[in-house]
Amino acid sequence: MTAWRIAVGGFALESVSFLPQETGLDDFEREARRGRALIEGLAGSASVAGGFLEVLDAAAAEILPLVYTDCSAAGPASDAAFEHYRDELLAGLRAAHQSESGPLDGVLLFLHGAMTTPSRPDP
Repeated sequence: MTAWRIAVGGFALESVSFLPQETGLDDFEREARRGRALIEGLAGSASVAGGFLEVLDAAAAEILPLVYTDCSAAGPASDAAFEHYRDELLAGLRAAHQSESGPLDGVLLFLHGAMTTPSRPDP
């Protein structure tokens, strides 16, 4: 049986709307992990991504790491940060799906449901 090809990534923030300062790209970049660093830094951790990786490892899946960043609870994400990570995740998914190894079999994304931006009160 061929191993499943599963892309893994995440972009999470629990927006606290009464905080006036936006959570910007620099804030997210301090927590960002890409490629192999995503797997090495989060495997075995008590996090959503750690759980994703544990299950995929047990299933002997081929893991295609994208980008993962989580700023916990803070002010709303800046529009620029939201657009940056949205675009990075989409580009990574397209590249992984169109690779010579064949299309993706699945995607695991951690996207916190409480993220807001100034122009997207409910993205």
